[in-house]
Amino acid sequence: MTSLLSKSTISVIAGFFLVLAAVSAGKADTRAQVRQSCGQDIQQYCQSAIGGGKEKMRNCVRDNASQFSEPCRAALKDAWQVRRQQNDKAPAAQTDAE
Repeated sequence: MTSLLSKSTISVIAGFFLVLAAVSAGKADTRAQVRQSCGQDIQQYCQSAIGGGKEKMRNCVRDNASQFSEPCRAALKDAWQVRRQQNDKAPAAQTDAE
């Protein structure tokens, strides 16, 4: 059976997984979908990372995402796409080096 996502794509998505915690209310639905779809996977594969901070959870999700359920991986992919779209719409960062 072909994997829904490649390992490198899953790694990128996992990197954005916890970034969702800091997103605006406009992405609350996406964040809720990730939580709903991935809750059991997180409990099963990342129990030791719960309460261990964002970096520990991010690493665990990245390392174990290939074992996550199809709905969870799809939710992570959707969340990554929403984040990417928002970044594309964001104005370029200004620098103080003038």
